[in-house]
Amino acid sequence: MPNSGRMSVESIRYWLNDRDHYPPVYNRFFVHWMLFNSYYSKYEDGDKEGVMKFAEEHGDTLWEKGQIQAVPKELTEIECVGKGKGENPPHPEVKSATVFLRTLLGIEHDRICLQVCREAKRRKCSNLRFAKRADNPASALLRIVYQIRCNLFHGDKLEYDGPEAQRNMSLVNCSSGVLDEVLKYISTLEPRGTE
Repeated sequence: MPNSGRMSVESIRYWLNDRDHYPPVYNRFFVHWMLFNSYYSKYEDGDKEGVMKFAEEHGDTLWEKGQIQAVPKELTEIECVGKGKGENPPHPEVKSATVFLRTLLGIEHDRICLQVCREAKRRKCSNLRFAKRADNPASALLRIVYQIRCNLFHGDKLEYDGPEAQRNMSLVNCSSGVLDEVLKYISTLEPRGTE
């Protein structure tokens, strides 16, 4: 059985046999995403497009009014979130979003790449071209969180113990913090008919 299949089976067994000890941060993330999805699905463009349309429509206000500004520092002082598990490089949009936030926060991108990123991942990442820059900081942050969501939902962040366990927990926890602020913001919006 390939490693990803083995990890999936182990994760399913872990959840079935010990649901009470399933990492609470993962459960929290799933609930947060489900609630966020119920709002951005109104855009009817698919998951990523819906998230980015939400960010385009509400990102500036969300960034200015919310506590969301406190979260990106932790996400930008680690290596870029990869597209998948292990040493996969980031999606070009994620790399661009990360560099955008690092610049905004005064974090030296090259320092992170040289001192924090794994060498094999850094080599792959260095060949990536930058994608279109994010329109606003919240948009950049939500693009990174969306990638974490994809990695988690597609089985690439299921390692609960092992070399990537702590990083996975941290990424999911940060993402939940972002989504918590997004949900608080959405809860202040005036519901309009059948949006």
